[in-house]
Amino acid sequence: MKDNGRHEVFRNLSLILQVGLTVLVPFVGLLFLGVFLDRRFGTKFWTVLLMLLGLSGGLSGAWGLLRASYRKEDPVKEEYDLMEGFHPENRSGKTAESGAEKTEAKERSHEK
Repeated sequence: MKDNGRHEVFRNLSLILQVGLTVLVPFVGLLFLGVFLDRRFGTKFWTVLLMLLGLSGGLSGAWGLLRASYRKEDPVKEEYDLMEGFHPENRSGKTAESGAEKTEAKERSHEK
């Protein structure tokens, strides 16, 4: 049981590191590119423009990473969503068949 707690700690630390790097790398990379372009061409707008682009891209990537992590970690929510008929793969808005309905459909197909 103690190993499971340690596993959770390392998994959470890994997620924190991934989120930090996902935001930091595009931000810093595009910031340096903006400074380089401003010095090279004598302009003043590339730094701010690319810095904002890097920040928005990094935050978007971090949001996607956290959403994916949340979906993997919360089996109760996934079960609830399936019971309600919603599943990320079912984007049509139609409700999914319940387990009993699927079983009945299989039995009907085998009877024929």
